[in-house]
Amino acid sequence: MENSNPMKNRKEAKKSTSNLIIGILVVIVLILAFSWMDSVPQSSDTDMAQNDDQEQMGNDRNSDESSSQTFDGFLPDDWALTERAENGINTLTSGQKIDFSIIQDPSDENVVYFSAHSFDDGDGLMQIGVYKYRTDNYNFERLFRRSYNEGSIDGLPTTEFPVFHVVGYDNGALVLLVQGESDSPGPCAEPILLPDSDGRLLWSMSIEDPYGGFEEYTLPSDVRMEAQEMQETCLEEMP
Repeated sequence: MENSNPMKNRKEAKKSTSNLIIGILVVIVLILAFSWMDSVPQSSDTDMAQNDDQEQMGNDRNSDESSSQTFDGFLPDDWALTERAENGINTLTSGQKIDFSIIQDPSDENVVYFSAHSFDDGDGLMQIGVYKYRTDNYNFERLFRRSYNEGSIDGLPTTEFPVFHVVGYDNGALVLLVQGESDSPGPCAEPILLPDSDGRLLWSMSIEDPYGGFEEYTLPSDVRMEAQEMQETCLEEMP
């Protein structure tokens, strides 16, 4: 029969207890480590995608802001929706004709702006309307409406009824050329340069507050220079 060694047994028991304590401490350390790692914010693919989207949205906003001005209009004869738009606005007031030019909103390709006029034989007044028109669903909004008599606008000929032309868009405002109904400056004339001569006006009208009053509009120098070059080229090419 093998003899028991009390001293040896106590050493082995003590060693086992130490190993158990070490094992428990290792487990605790691992648990704490994993808990800390879970608490640290991680950059997931979704987060990166959201950041990219936010950056792109910022770029888009900057792009919209940088393109919030335009003077590139087109004539009613060149617009496929002129007849349809006139039929629509004439449900408000009959006899309206859309005047040049039609300006597209720089930040929304489905929105255009134009003016229209009609003469009321009953009261002998010229009615002017300025419209916002959606090309995707053909809805429209009359932003401004007023009737004018001959010579009722200072700066225009006293024997002329006024007509309005939307010739530009500038940061939420429409740029309007105001001239006499029979004014015909010639084929090479650039509309935005006409107010350089007496008898024509260049105004701005807030889209958000169209009845807040018109303001005299000054063309940006680069826009003026480009229009002058186009006008000079046209005159040089005239037979």
